[in-house]
Amino acid sequence: MTSDIPTRPEPGAVIAGVDGSPSAGTAALWAAAEADRRGGTLPTRPTRPPRAG
Repeated sequence: MTSDIPTRPEPGAVIAGVDGSPSAGTAALWAAAEADRRGGTLPTRPTRPPRAG
């Protein structure tokens, strides 16, 4: 299987994890503003919840 996800983010990119916790929305907004300030990107990737047990 191949992936289009780079192993290293591009210069100026901001990486943030958003997990649905109460502070996740704040983290996502901060990351978007920081990426904009840097003139970079905020790559997004779909995730799925961890498996139980």
